[in-house]
Amino acid sequence: MKSVHRANTFALWIMIIFILGSFALSFILSLLPFSIDSTLVSLLRYILLFGVPILFYFQYTKQPVRHTLRLHPIRCRQILLIIAFSLLIQPFLMFLSYLSSLAFHNFLDDSLSTTLQTPYLILLLTMAVFPALFEEITCRGIFLSGYRGVNLYTAALLNGLYFGMLHMNMQQFVYAFVFGFLCSLLVIGADSIWASVLAHFIINGVQVTLAYFTAHLQSSLSVSVSTSQNSASVLSSVFLTVITLPLALACLRGIFSLNGRLGLLHGKREDNIPAFRKDPLSPSPVEAPPISALRGSMKPYYFAVVIFIVMCILTEFSK
Repeated sequence: MKSVHRANTFALWIMIIFILGSFALSFILSLLPFSIDSTLVSLLRYILLFGVPILFYFQYTKQPVRHTLRLHPIRCRQILLIIAFSLLIQPFLMFLSYLSSLAFHNFLDDSLSTTLQTPYLILLLTMAVFPALFEEITCRGIFLSGYRGVNLYTAALLNGLYFGMLHMNMQQFVYAFVFGFLCSLLVIGADSIWASVLAHFIINGVQVTLAYFTAHLQSSLSVSVSTSQNSASVLSSVFLTVITLPLALACLRGIFSLNGRLGLLHGKREDNIPAFRKDPLSPSPVEAPPISALRGSMKPYYFAVVIFIVMCILTEFSK
């Protein structure tokens, strides 16, 4: 399948550019006789490592931007369901993050104390707005578009795996994989990339907000979090997950239902495009091809997996 191979090749190049570009950018910045604002550095990183390859992709492949990125509007009822889903899925993602931190080093925590000294609005911009735009266009836009004719769950699974791998460490991989899988379902169900952009912003924004104000409250009160308090927090996440996860999945199903796309959950591909967003480029409602049909197109993806494993080994042993 040509579209799958094209998407996988793009994904591989993004990973290579991300790794080499991060090292190169850090090296160049270290040579400067002056310091650059962290917000500007973050924006520069996203523009150079994601924005430029995205522009090059469309220039080189001549793929239609609107169709590829699913730049379709989302209705008010969908927006409400997406907001509800994003809030309800938080305890589950937080619990997964905690579990993965038990087995792997948490690199995010290493830089968190310094990062949280940044003014709140700037922190929100760099950790919620930029990722929601650039990462979603890359993963749920271009990459997911290549799997448009593939079974829903196969496409979402491979997308989630790739999104997890982009984080380049095992601790973040676990919850990023689940998050990427769910965001893929959101985009396919809503037939709009704005669904995952909104969800990504809310989820990152809520976590940044909680971390920021918790840290500042502890600092102002001169208190620290004890082991027993951490245990209580984990137990509350488990309890909330039992309640909120089924509700979040119900919201997700509701998004599919609102767009007449429940057939996708049963193995169809891109069926029943609603009249308000008919797209002549959308495929006809036929059965999705089996996963065996993808084998010849998966080599770039396998290379990306190898790179991820090597990077994980290097980062875990370098801590």
